Amino acid sequence: MKNDSAEKIIANINKNVKNKQWVCLIEGCEKPAINSHMLQRNGILNNVAENFHVCEVKAIDVYAWKDKNLPKDILQIKAVGILHSHAYPTLCSSHDTAIFKPIEIHPVNFKNYKNSLLFAYRTLISLYRKEQIVLEKDSRMVNSQVLQSNLEAKMELEKISKRLKIQNHLLELRKKDMESIASDLESVSESFVNYCFDYPPLKVYASGSLLCPEMLEHVFINIFPYNERTFVLLTTRKTESNWKSEFINSWKDLEEQQFKKRLTGFLTRQCENWGISPLIAENLNPDLRSKLYSARTEFLTNPSSILDPNLISPFSIF
Repeated sequence: MKNDSAEKIIANINKNVKNKQWVCLIEGCEKPAINSHMLQRNGILNNVAENFHVCEVKAIDVYAWKDKNLPKDILQIKAVGILHSHAYPTLCSSHDTAIFKPIEIHPVNFKNYKNSLLFAYRTLISLYRKEQIVLEKDSRMVNSQVLQSNLEAKMELEKISKRLKIQNHLLELRKKDMESIASDLESVSESFVNYCFDYPPLKVYASGSLLCPEMLEHVFINIFPYNERTFVLLTTRKTESNWKSEFINSWKDLEEQQFKKRLTGFLTRQCENWGISPLIAENLNPDLRSKLYSARTEFLTNPSSILDPNLISPFSIF
């Protein structure tokens, strides 16, 4: 899509979707959604931040892509203000406050079933809204008559059209999980199982989910520093699966260096929503930065490694 008119249309679509006012995800609520953090700012994200900033791997401005080796040369470690990091417009202010109040009061007991479930729920609704936003952008591009008449854009639009079906199916799976978790939070039922591992402190945060290929069920993952430890919270449905067992065990009883390489592998090849402290970013030498960008590029161009339940990186960024 190198045509100037096509680029302007895509830029306008991105801008309009970004400025769209989304409503609360709670069924029946029509109040506007606020920008809510996937992991709470107080007590977690501020443990990673330096001078109210964290660092995330992001692409450079699209207008600077010309003559770049895509996608490797467009990646950068960028400082992001803590108010805007790791956040999506998910719930209205009232629901956001009421639902997540138990894990906003410190200290948090991560081995409590509903507390751990709340972390998974916050990740789930954030991913659901993020995928809705992507779906909105893709749908607008596919429905653009100007883009459809652009020969260079048409081939890309055909790929996007096929992707829309996958996105819609993924949203259906997310919706099913949202309903199940919401039901558990309001009752004594326990449809999920939580795992909690802790390791020496690292200034890193991550939230995501992996889809078990055997059963098309999600494993929700949250990683963050808290009370001088790094916690790994895993949540999934109470069903048995070799893949899920291997993935869960890949985080269990690791030596410190093993944990750092397992964590690096997860961040670079299995997770989209993560960040590190500016101090860690500053201490990355050119060789580690190159390895980080190469691993991230491989994930973006060939995401097959996302299915490896035992993925360990040959290097550590910590």
